[in-house]
Amino acid sequence: AFDEDEEASVQETPNEQDENDDSSESPNDAEDFSGFETTVEDYGERLVDPSYEKPEPNWHDGNTIQMKPVEGSEPEKSKDYLASSTKKQRSGAKGVVIAIVAIVVAAAVVALVTFQMGIWGGKTVPDVCGMTQADATSILESEGFAVRASQVKSDDTEGLVLISDPEAGAHIEEGHEVVIHIATARSIPEAVGKTQAEASALLAEEGYENVKVATQRSDEPAGTVLAIAPEPGARAKSTAEVTLTVAEPFVVPDVSNMYLDDAIATLEEAGLGYDVIYIPTEAYADGQMMGTDPVAGTEVKGGSIVYIQIAQARSTLLVNLAHSYLAPGTSVVSNGYNIVIDSLDSVTYVGNDTVSYTATGRAFTSMLSGETVYDTPTTFSGTLTFNSNNQVVG
Repeated sequence: AFDEDEEASVQETPNEQDENDDSSESPNDAEDFSGFETTVEDYGERLVDPSYEKPEPNWHDGNTIQMKPVEGSEPEKSKDYLASSTKKQRSGAKGVVIAIVAIVVAAAVVALVTFQMGIWGGKTVPDVCGMTQADATSILESEGFAVRASQVKSDDTEGLVLISDPEAGAHIEEGHEVVIHIATARSIPEAVGKTQAEASALLAEEGYENVKVATQRSDEPAGTVLAIAPEPGARAKSTAEVTLTVAEPFVVPDVSNMYLDDAIATLEEAGLGYDVIYIPTEAYADGQMMGTDPVAGTEVKGGSIVYIQIAQARSTLLVNLAHSYLAPGTSVVSNGYNIVIDSLDSVTYVGNDTVSYTATGRAFTSMLSGETVYDTPTTFSGTLTFNSNNQVVG
């Protein structure tokens, strides 16, 4: 360090002159400092430590040089220093962008409005839904469109426009065709005489989906429609229930193992007639239901006769035949006498195709005059023998 008095006596060195001196000064005008050899060391102080090393530059972001941090202190954050002219350029560019966007939006709005007004891009199809065909046609033609009507089955009010094609709001050229779809009522189709499949297709065409099928025995081919309800031509909505009555054949029912009375009732319910026949057989129990002729499951005409077959033992058959042969009022020959039967008291099968009987009757004689003389009633007995054809042979 040196005293203030000594500092005052030190003259400036050429390196300490003001850098802002007039550069036009002539070298001849400069002071002569030759022989002035005073240095900083003469004042007992160094401006730069000889051990100081210049740091290597650390390029960080292209704008500043990051110096090595001083120990014990936080490094300063790098900053970008932009010239004021750059800020002005950015501000101006932003304004240009905003102006362009505003112009584009305005142009779009104008284009949209003029498009909707029909100034360009064709004319707008008006909304004619819910109008009558006449009103819709008039409005569309007044706009310069060609109009064609198409009938559509619908549950809506008949005669009103359901929709247009192109739809309302569309832009098309003047003179372009617009199709209007007009609601027309659904009606029950004529289906009697058609097959069930054909009738179902007709109903689906009309939009009917709630279709029920009933069957009825008939001599018509199976599956033929016999009736439809509601009746053909009636108007009905698509949700209405439609019933098809379809033919099914008469079929011989299975009456096996039924009692005779139940079998007869079953055949009558099936629309068929019946007759009972007894079949001599030892394979079934006497009186057992054997089946029918035609057999069960056979398709026949309505009212056809079905023969109920009943098993009958030979003994039972011959006893029944004896009752028929010896019925009251008939006459037989017993022990050489002609006897008229008044009552048959008993019949018993005795084997070998023979039955014995006891009856009450009166012997009679025919006179030459043609008169018949009867004796008093008397009880008598006898036998009857049958052949394989169930005829009396003795």
